Amino acid sequence: MNVNDGLFWLGIALVVAGVTGAGCKILGFEFPPLRSWRQQVLSFLLGIVFILIGTNFFAKEAETREVAILNPGGKKVFPLTIPHSGQVEVRITFLRERKSGVDQEGQDEVMATICGGLDGCANEQLGIQRPFGRILKEGNATVEVFNFGVNPPLTLILAIKYPKQFWSSS
Repeated sequence: MNVNDGLFWLGIALVVAGVTGAGCKILGFEFPPLRSWRQQVLSFLLGIVFILIGTNFFAKEAETREVAILNPGGKKVFPLTIPHSGQVEVRITFLRERKSGVDQEGQDEVMATICGGLDGCANEQLGIQRPFGRILKEGNATVEVFNFGVNPPLTLILAIKYPKQFWSSS
């Protein structure tokens, strides 16, 4: 369990304690009975804050992990919606050759391209755990990975970080 998971579950326990007001033991956390409605409200609100922190609600960026199986000369495009100007970063976290349907170590680079509306495109040869990024304006964008024609078939996991929308204005 990482820190965010712990904060999330502590937040759930605090919300339950705030709602019930009675002492409770939940998920390894033990709470004595709350003596006033003020303590219940405080427990509830603190729980909500911990839940939001534990789910990365306040993070400035989102990250997605995408799997791609690329044949020689093959490419895969991942569409993004950028809610406001910010850094888009691409990083390969896993890269293996596919031989007879089995992933094996070997080839270690592909071409990554980040395109964003009026910002145009930029590309870079990308290896494992070597980030490539650029600042894009609000709007639609794409991240593309391309396996060179001389490479064997590849399996990769691509981590894409991009600006996160904090809330909806609707």
